[in-house]
Amino acid sequence: MTAERIRAEVGSWPGVATQPGNFGATAFVVGKRELGHLHGDRTAHFAFPKRVATELREQGRVGPHPVFPDSVGMAARSIESEADVDDVIALLRLNYDRIAARYGTGGVSDPPPAGHGSAMNEKPEPKPDNQQDEDGTPRPPHPDADPATTPDVHGDPETPI
Repeated sequence: MTAERIRAEVGSWPGVATQPGNFGATAFVVGKRELGHLHGDRTAHFAFPKRVATELREQGRVGPHPVFPDSVGMAARSIESEADVDDVIALLRLNYDRIAARYGTGGVSDPPPAGHGSAMNEKPEPKPDNQQDEDGTPRPPHPDADPATTPDVHGDPETPI
């Protein structure tokens, strides 16, 4: 029941879609960017910029990802109470707001982000795969990047393929 509440809330945000993830997970995505994913009613997994993940860990809101425990940006959150459900929604919203501000939500009313051209008539300019966010966190590769070098959305963003 808790996952149902999370899916209903997060799925109502503009541009958010749900899709099946690895190991039976439900992933929340905006375009090709994942906000996070749920494993049933018990766990949520996220990827945050390192600075954000560090702050969230210090606050006790997330812990290490079970598959990537040494990755600073990968995080997990147990879901055991309604308060946990509320915080998982807030954590997903953190990623949503960051992604929507940078890339838009894919909605018709969204202006294209600066430097990304018009969604109607201009293809975004390809960028190198190794670009980083302001805080040094690797940015996901451009959709036109070579698929052989594009990491899986559930993979460790710090480890090259």
